[in-house]
Amino acid sequence: SGVVDGGVITVTSVTTEVAGDSVTGDTAESLVAAEPDGSLSAGKDWVRFELDVATSATNLTGEDHAFTITGTLITPGGSEVLPAGSTVEYTFGPTGTAVPDGTCTVDAAGQCVVTVSSDNPGSGTIELTGVADVPVDGATLAGTVADGDVTAAADGSLTAVKQWVEFDVDITPLTATNIVGDSHDFEISVRADTGSGLVALPIPPNSGTVDWSFDGPDGPDSGTCTLVAGGTCTVTQNSATPGTGTLTAETLNVTFNGEVLNPVDLTDESANGVSTSLTAPVEADKTWVQLVVDVSDDATNIVGDDHEFTIFAWYDDGTGLTPVPDNASAAFTWTGVG
Repeated sequence: SGVVDGGVITVTSVTTEVAGDSVTGDTAESLVAAEPDGSLSAGKDWVRFELDVATSATNLTGEDHAFTITGTLITPGGSEVLPAGSTVEYTFGPTGTAVPDGTCTVDAAGQCVVTVSSDNPGSGTIELTGVADVPVDGATLAGTVADGDVTAAADGSLTAVKQWVEFDVDITPLTATNIVGDSHDFEISVRADTGSGLVALPIPPNSGTVDWSFDGPDGPDSGTCTLVAGGTCTVTQNSATPGTGTLTAETLNVTFNGEVLNPVDLTDESANGVSTSLTAPVEADKTWVQLVVDVSDDATNIVGDDHEFTIFAWYDDGTGLTPVPDNASAAFTWTGVG
């Protein structure tokens, strides 16, 4: 039978030849009796199986993901969980590894769990292909999707996809110098790799923020910037004090493929979701300098005599006064006679 159904075979009569004569016995007339401990009838049920695997998901590289498989036995009398000890057969790939590999054994709830993992970006698909070792009424049954004995449960699926993604984060410019009091913009850029290489984090449909800290001449600062189109955000800093400040990208928070991923620790190159292209810590430096000038010296001359003023210039980058380079220039005005 190609459908779930049942039937009963019943012996109604027996005709045979005994001592050269043809004789017929009818069970209705009790002329045919069942063998002791036997029966004049036997039943036959045809069954099938339904499977479901839940559910597709996106994770950071290095994170495990558990697929839960649920099996159902469909009989003429209705449906019931796949008996404990039954095995579900599946394939998984191309990215990642699965444990157990190829088959899993269901529990009393008709379920089993397959755990998949990958340290590399990419996707892996689990595909349910059949069941085996199913105990039913003293028999051991098996079925395959290919033969039609196994189908997806209603509103279920025989396949699910696991996507692993990792991120690279940069700050530009890496170094810069400004006069004290001039603000400076750091641009943080985020790139994502789903297995085809790093590309700017698409926003939308994704979204994200970067938690940062800044250790500057005027003291520490911290905050969060929101990524915009192109996967970038800007952090602006200023200082009234000469010295160097360092901006550090601390944590990346991303909603990717509609899923809120775990925070990515950008201070640890071995953390889950961190690209091999990332160099930790993710930092950039900004130096503010103050210029110091001295004109020497006041003097009195006889009319007609020339006089030379000497302009001295230094810069202070927080480490003390340093003479400006030889190619430096100074603009000036002269007020007075001559």
